[in-house]
Amino acid sequence: MTVDLPPDDELRETLRGLSEAPGVGHPFGAAPGGTSWERVFRPLVAPLVEHSAEGDPIWLVPSGILHHVPLHAVGWRDSVTLCERNPVTVTPSATVTTRLLAPRRGAGGGSVPLVAGSDAERPLAHARTEVETAATALGADGERLVGERATKTAVLARIALGGMDIVHLACHGRFDAAAPLDSWIQPAPDPPAPGPSERLTARELCGLRLDVRLVTLGACERLVAHMSRRSPARHGAWRPPSP
Repeated sequence: MTVDLPPDDELRETLRGLSEAPGVGHPFGAAPGGTSWERVFRPLVAPLVEHSAEGDPIWLVPSGILHHVPLHAVGWRDSVTLCERNPVTVTPSATVTTRLLAPRRGAGGGSVPLVAGSDAERPLAHARTEVETAATALGADGERLVGERATKTAVLARIALGGMDIVHLACHGRFDAAAPLDSWIQPAPDPPAPGPSERLTARELCGLRLDVRLVTLGACERLVAHMSRRSPARHGAWRPPSP
């Protein structure tokens, strides 16, 4: 199914209106001029609703500017959003989606949340609370690398030990559109002066043997991908088959 959208410049203006703080005459969710951002993107959500049952998991594979659109928050009827109707997962590429859906054998029995607490002058907001909460919920109170303990050396050493089921990383990150494998996350400094050598790159992560059930990442620009001129402008959605 093909859905025609306005040019990217118009979509950026719509998103700019969404990101601005609400003001007089501009309720939250309405772009300047009174055009609702939901109305603009609802045509993309409508087919998902049409071809799925309530409660079915939906996987979104956006591209280009759609990486910046909270499609899961689009209301489709009676102000009910897509994520209220269906569990929604967003992945940066169809390849990632395919790998995530592939059956995996069980790994270890321990859940290991990790937080990389970058430099003290720019701590990631709520990262410590995030990992503390996750550790408690997963029963992994003794498996936390928090703050200055979460150096690149310590993180890689713990991963190398294996025997874990879940790895959670919460840290600063940066996406490199020109060289995606050079994209990085920033563990805690060791010694205390963060630099390029202490960054953990996508290239390094891809070289690790991570036989785990789940890896989660809370970082800036974690769902951004790059559309080159040679890439077709395709946006996908996938509803996994019922078991």
